Amino acid sequence: MGSQAALSGTQIGFPMLPDNDSRFRLFREWMRVCDRNHNSFECYPKKASRLPSRVLDVSGNRLRLHVSKPGERRKYVALSHCWGNLWQGHKRSFCTASANLESRCTRGLDIDTLPKTFQDAITVTRELGKRYLWIDSI
Repeated sequence: MGSQAALSGTQIGFPMLPDNDSRFRLFREWMRVCDRNHNSFECYPKKASRLPSRVLDVSGNRLRLHVSKPGERRKYVALSHCWGNLWQGHKRSFCTASANLESRCTRGLDIDTLPKTFQDAITVTRELGKRYLWIDSI
């Protein structure tokens, strides 16, 4: 009986998160607490890391591909994702290749043409106040 009473306030399953505005305030506060209280990479890197060769610059109204300079260091967010059951031609339309590299750097990308997972990652990156997002395929 004692152990059941101790567990009565324990949440089972996934946590219930607040609405979007409150959720992002909560995430930013967690990052602030990590910055203040941890001296290592326990939560996330506090110092700028070397950028991958290509990242999305999510600042401004238009997404633009940023090709990093050797050794360039910035803070960025990374998306790790599963492609799911997309057919190969559809996957290729989201990937950066030599044929679309220059266009993505100069004209940018239309967020509405990207998969919902990518769109959500862009929103989160912006809400966390970060400028760069790395997505492996882009």
